[in-house]
Amino acid sequence: MKSSIKFACVLLCFFTFTLFAACSSKGKEKVQVALLVGNEDSFRIAYREVVKDLAQKKGVELISYAANDDTAIQTDQLKTLLNQGVRHFVILPVSTDITGQLSRLVASFDACAAFSNVAPTAEALKVSRKLFYASSLESSAGNFQAKMLDTYFSQNPGKLEGKTMNVVMFFGAYSHSAQKFRLQGVTDGLKSLGYQVNVLAADSANWSRDNARQMMDIWYDRYGSRIDAVIAQNDDMALGAADALIEKGFSASSLAKELPVVGIDAIDDAVRAVNAGTLLGTVKQDGAMQARTAFELVMHFQNDKATGAFSTSDGITSMTQLTNEPPASDSAVLNQCYAVPFVPITSF
Repeated sequence: MKSSIKFACVLLCFFTFTLFAACSSKGKEKVQVALLVGNEDSFRIAYREVVKDLAQKKGVELISYAANDDTAIQTDQLKTLLNQGVRHFVILPVSTDITGQLSRLVASFDACAAFSNVAPTAEALKVSRKLFYASSLESSAGNFQAKMLDTYFSQNPGKLEGKTMNVVMFFGAYSHSAQKFRLQGVTDGLKSLGYQVNVLAADSANWSRDNARQMMDIWYDRYGSRIDAVIAQNDDMALGAADALIEKGFSASSLAKELPVVGIDAIDDAVRAVNAGTLLGTVKQDGAMQARTAFELVMHFQNDKATGAFSTSDGITSMTQLTNEPPASDSAVLNQCYAVPFVPITSF
């Protein structure tokens, strides 16, 4: 009888130790953060590298997927990761239209997500207080482009007839929120500066340098010296347009003086092109700061289940003033929006 009792005690101790060890092991599981991007261009690749570095420094595991601009793929990626237990997400969505669906999925698991680069709808953010927008107001980038062109033509008054400007424009993906608001920013900006803008040609090059080069080749053959300026919604397209113009006989070191080409993002190749006199200017979309803001938001609000004011390591806080650019146009979600400023970079 005594031996049976002794055996039972040993068995109980064994199961107690095993349970404690299992719980301890579970408690030491590495936190996982998922980065979901719509596609991979120069900007998003650099963005991913920043998140990767942040995850390593924080001691968390990074899972990264690209959706090849397919909303169904991105939705399935999110579902799979949620079912696998991931609760921290930085999402660069395929399009604004999908953000409501993604938000509902995240909220159904009480997870946390920061949308970046592509704006979510205000309704998407209203789904949960653990949903955020960490990006830059796109219309301000377009407005900076307008100011660059105004400075150029003010310094070169013989380049225009009065204030009538003939332009060709390269758009990003039509599904991307930046396409709409960068266009609005530059057109409204030029109008407010007194210009009458005639658009000779405009179409989407889908953020691609090679697409823009081919399109610029055709447009220059068609319009030639009638083109006063080239406006591109990102740097890859601006560089593609410049490539075509150089092939047409423009000098790489003086193109900015002869025919102004402006881009957005301030990727390394574009900054070098500005310094070399090839591009008139670019607007720095601080992808590194956007990535830090998004990453820090999901880590803070998911881990601490915190509420109230939060300031990132860069000093970015939630917005306090409404804009005409969703989702920051809705007061109900303004404190879930964190705006990273654009900075102009020019050759003058």
